Amino acid sequence: MNARSGGRQARDDTIIELCEPSPSSPPATAARRCGSIPQVLEGARLDEAQLVRSVAREWDVHVDGLGFIPAGQDSYAWAYEVHGRPARFFLKVRLGPIDPATVLVPSYLRDRGLRSVVAPIPTASGAPWHELGDYRLLLYPFVAGATAARRGLSDAQWIAYGRFLSALHAVELPAKLADVVPAETFRTSRIAGLHAVTERVRQGHFDDAPKQAVARLWHQRAAQIATIARRTEELAPLAAAQEQPHVLCHADIHRANLIVDDDVDIHVVDWDQPIHAPRERDLMFVIGSSIAAAPPDDHQQALFWRGYGAIEVNWPILAYYRYDWAVQDLADFAARVFFRDDLGGRTKDVAAITLSHLFEPGDEVDMALASERHL
Repeated sequence: MNARSGGRQARDDTIIELCEPSPSSPPATAARRCGSIPQVLEGARLDEAQLVRSVAREWDVHVDGLGFIPAGQDSYAWAYEVHGRPARFFLKVRLGPIDPATVLVPSYLRDRGLRSVVAPIPTASGAPWHELGDYRLLLYPFVAGATAARRGLSDAQWIAYGRFLSALHAVELPAKLADVVPAETFRTSRIAGLHAVTERVRQGHFDDAPKQAVARLWHQRAAQIATIARRTEELAPLAAAQEQPHVLCHADIHRANLIVDDDVDIHVVDWDQPIHAPRERDLMFVIGSSIAAAPPDDHQQALFWRGYGAIEVNWPILAYYRYDWAVQDLADFAARVFFRDDLGGRTKDVAAITLSHLFEPGDEVDMALASERHL
């Protein structure tokens, strides 16, 4: 997979398959099975010819074409397939600054033997990314396969999933790299986002269908939203008081961020928010989790623990993370509808639909509330 003369070699020949929910699946079930409905349905407000020139120049590769991929959940990032010669690449375009840990941590892990990590490819000059105005470009190898949320995991892959997380949680970063990775504080700043939406709904005057739908939902679910906010604030000091050791966490390692290409291997993508935190920060995506996919059954969880190793789960911490995740998604999807004028109409439509799914039985709100029986 050599690039243009003197070019670089990609680590894998990879492609990420889009999720296509079955037409017969109920919306909420389809969203969970398929790693959530893709949220970013329009490309970045950039000239694609400019993207092509930037990739060709900065990574020293032949680019025959560029295709927008309507996938992913981050409304500040856009995905493209780069048709290079002879390799294909995955281009991530992010609006705004990049946390250096996003690049440095996966590169360090892969270079030191964690081959499941999908790390960005440095530019021809060795830079971790390229700046294009207000945007940052990161180039990755394409991983041939589908998300685990879409395809599912074989027994061997459930074990590999546990083994990978166990290895990740055992990593001790060198001091300089550890300094750029944030540490868990159990602060609940995301609740301000819920309050902002509540105030916007109170003001009224909604001029489009997505805003009207979210406003209706916000009124209908006001009691649950208030409970989620209150319990998140109450559990934060309780979780902090557990004084559990912090380990290196991926922090978003649900099955939509696992790419599978056979019956054994897994590839871990989307290293946007590594953090030093209690291990429950990652384990919340496995233990009874409906985030991005249907909850694993007893057999699948047993396979995961076979790979990870036996531990005692700290439920006050796990409950906090479930509530905090629900707060994050409630505030984020509502904010896309009310406050993100840079997003297109289709993206806002899907944000409103996905917001309603969060209240479905077994989904994020229900999962957070169900934690109470363990406390």
